[in-house]
Amino acid sequence: MKMSILALSTLLALSQAIPLSAQPGKPTAEELLYVNSAQGKEFWIAIPPNEISPFPVNELEIYIASAYDTDVQIYDASGPRQFTLKVKKGEILTLTDSRGETNWAWEVREFEEPVRKGVRITSKQPISVYVLNSKTTTSDGDLAIPTLSWGHDYIHCSYYDFREIRGWAGGFLVVSKETGTVLNIELEGVGAADAKTAGGKSSARPCLTCS
Repeated sequence: MKMSILALSTLLALSQAIPLSAQPGKPTAEELLYVNSAQGKEFWIAIPPNEISPFPVNELEIYIASAYDTDVQIYDASGPRQFTLKVKKGEILTLTDSRGETNWAWEVREFEEPVRKGVRITSKQPISVYVLNSKTTTSDGDLAIPTLSWGHDYIHCSYYDFREIRGWAGGFLVVSKETGTVLNIELEGVGAADAKTAGGKSSARPCLTCS
């Protein structure tokens, strides 16, 4: 199995809403386990860019919780490297860049090309996974969806590119679990006739392949 990520622009849309804890951005174990459909034994995650590069960073962290004592295996496709850690029932396991468990190089800033920057997280027991990309004035977070709940048809909703102070692109990442995945992307909504990707593709040229 190979992992590829197609970065069309700058935002990942595979997430679910969960209640916020008292500490912004960092969930508790109870909050992570709140959404039953977000628990699973296999996850592939990717890190969308937060802010422009370079920009002062705070932390890049992954929070893992389970209702069971279990071992969690992390595979970094960009290395590649692999390591195993233990999760205790009802507690948060934190992977952080300060210990080298996560890496700011994971941010996908390439666009419209497959890159090996995926992270696979597996466990013998169901777990929940939350990702936090925190920088000085902005934080991005998402509750990861297990591969068992993945589908084949998605609608991504976003605003136009933001250009008030400087150019911030709107967009999304596509995570592919298998080699040879072909994407059919249709640019719709307001301005669909003029819409183009950062690489100049329009709805007339929608097919891209993850290799």
